[in-house]
Amino acid sequence: VFLGVEEDWQARHVGQTLPGEYYVADLAFSILFFAEFCMRVLADFPLFFLPRNSELWWNLFDTVLMCSAFVEVILKLSTESNSFDVSTGRLLRLLRLVRIVRVLRVFRFFKVLRIMVLSILASFRPLVFALALLFILIYIFAVCLLQFVTEEIAYLSLLTGGTESNLFKVLKRSYGSLSQTTYTLFLSISGGVSWGEVCDPLFAISGWLALLFLIYITFCVFCVLNIITGIFVEEAAAMAAEDQENMMFSEMQRRQRFVDEVKGFFCEADKDGSGQLSWEEFEERLQHVRVQKLLDNLGIDIIGCGARNVFDIFDNDGNGSIAIGEFTTALTQMRGTARSIDLAS
Repeated sequence: VFLGVEEDWQARHVGQTLPGEYYVADLAFSILFFAEFCMRVLADFPLFFLPRNSELWWNLFDTVLMCSAFVEVILKLSTESNSFDVSTGRLLRLLRLVRIVRVLRVFRFFKVLRIMVLSILASFRPLVFALALLFILIYIFAVCLLQFVTEEIAYLSLLTGGTESNLFKVLKRSYGSLSQTTYTLFLSISGGVSWGEVCDPLFAISGWLALLFLIYITFCVFCVLNIITGIFVEEAAAMAAEDQENMMFSEMQRRQRFVDEVKGFFCEADKDGSGQLSWEEFEERLQHVRVQKLLDNLGIDIIGCGARNVFDIFDNDGNGSIAIGEFTTALTQMRGTARSIDLAS
């Protein structure tokens, strides 16, 4: 939003110097973005730039954006004290375009937007082949039409006043060359021009020529374009299914990470190294806020359910102790949020 306001001011005040408030606001946004980036690095350290990180490409993308933001700020400050040159201005405009790409970072947090972007990327390759097929069809029909139209244009040019007739002007404007004919045929199926307007001059030449044009319109609109639409729909459905699988896989990874952390904490509580956790050791370890938060992330409300109730649930054999392996296995098998009534039952 701020970038749009800034560009609007420059468009309305061409040749004037940008007010200092815009520079201050731009610097503030860059500092906030840098602070957010540093917090994410600290949160994911040391996996932030490692290949096994599922967010690696987004992290690299954010790194490039952060660097470009500070390069832009430095260039702006330098141009205030030195003479402004064309190359610096072009570089600033390029960096502004890079800033616009930051909007893409928001897409991953919204399922519908994420699926749409992934569907477009996945459909790129089949779309290229579909467009190639469409271009070949346009080219073939353009060559066929141009042969007959060229003869009509040559005939009209020989007549007295023929070059001043409306038919000659329309044919010359729409079918004057191969590139112009191709362009006209593309516009007629993409909504750029009414196909009836470009078909009427052909009907004036020959009804068979107009019929050829109608065959082209029918085949492209009802066949080729529907195939292209079907490609997008199929890829969107495939990406939606794949996105659900990725979300389930990410949730499983997140849950397993919490389980591993809980296991590490309780292994430290097993002071005698017996592999069994007594009630006293279990209760002492639950005093740590970190352990309570980890269990809460796994759907176990220690405060609401009571520590003793949770201990009894995991003490399957009732011997007054919990095996570490038994405890982590039970955590892994739990699904959803374990409310107080669930644990009581």
